[in-house]
Parts: sequence; structure tokens; C-alpha cells
Amino acid sequence: MKIALLGASSHVAKGLISQMSRLHLNDFKAMSLYAREPAIVSAWIDSVLHYKKSVLPISTFGTEQFDCVINTIGISDTHQLNAIGNQVFEINRQYDEKVMKYLDYFPKSKYIYVSSGAVYGGDFKQPVNEASHAIVNLNNALNQDWYGLAKISSEIRHRARSDLAIVDVRVYGYMSPWISLDKPFFLANA
Repeated sequence: MKIALLGASSHVAKGLISQMSRLHLNDFKAMSLYAREPAIVSAWIDSVLHYKKSVLPISTFGTEQFDCVINTIGISDTHQLNAIGNQVFEINRQYDEKVMKYLDYFPKSKYIYVSSGAVYGGDFKQPVNEASHAIVNLNNALNQDWYGLAKISSEIRHRARSDLAIVDVRVYGYMSPWISLDKPFFLANA
């Protein structure tokens, strides 16, 4: 299977890369990795996984056909999210639209979009279930709301294209050996 992984420098992507290289080496060899800073990801793979693998600039994605595209592009550092505010909405839209345009040319490709529990807003007094609703103040969005709004926007766009094989996977918390302990992740501070 030919897989493209966008956002190869993300925390979730590092877990996928590690598991693929360990459990499915042939699939990992065929996997194309894309990142904004390819050299950093290549160096990480070499130093941590002891494997030589080239990583492509994200700007080059879209010309080669894949069986599956996994999009893990995102910002999980709450300080960085607060600093860029509504810019996260545009960043998310830019890369999601890049994949959606790709699917117009290659509609048989599957698309796995890594979303977030942030689509529900910030109130997690109760665990999320199938009856949960998103709570968003559209008239007064705060900096911390834009990430969830960006993910909601993508999920809505995906639902509107039921003719395509798109799966939105919401991640509520993820821990791995590669979590940045110097960043304000809830799980790193627990």
C-alpha cells in the first residue's frame, strides 16, 4: 500500500512512523513522508529509529497517487496556539484543501484526517459521547477556540463530500516517548 503522511514532524506522526518502521517495514519503506522542515524529520528518523529515510517538503505533495493519505498537520502546543490565534484556522484550511483538491484528481485514494476533541469546545466536565454537542461562541471566539473551529470546518467539509473515502479520527489525548515535556501538554504535566 502506498501511503502519504503529511505533517511528519507532529507528535502523532512520530508514533505512526515508529510503529510502521517497527511492525511493517516494507510499508514504511514505501511510505512518503511530508513535512515543512524535512531535514529535521529525516534527522529524527536516523537518530531515533536508526533508519535512513528521506522526507519531502509539504509543498511537493499532490502529484503522486497514493492508496491512502494521512494528514496529521496541526499545532498541539497551547502557547503557540494562543500566540497565533485565528491563523491556525487558515493553516488548517490550506493543507486540508490541498488534500481535498488532490482527491478531485485521485478520488479512489482514502483520506485519514487526524482531528481533535477540541471540536467540542473547551468544556469537558463530562466525557464526550455520541450525544455530545459542540459548544462554540461564534460571536466572540477566543484565541484558544480557533483550533477547534478549524477542525470543525474540516470535518464539515469532509461530510459534504460523502462520495469520497474520508475518515476523521478525533484524538483526545496521545502519549508517546516523543512528547515534548517542555511544552504545555496536559498529559506531559500529569
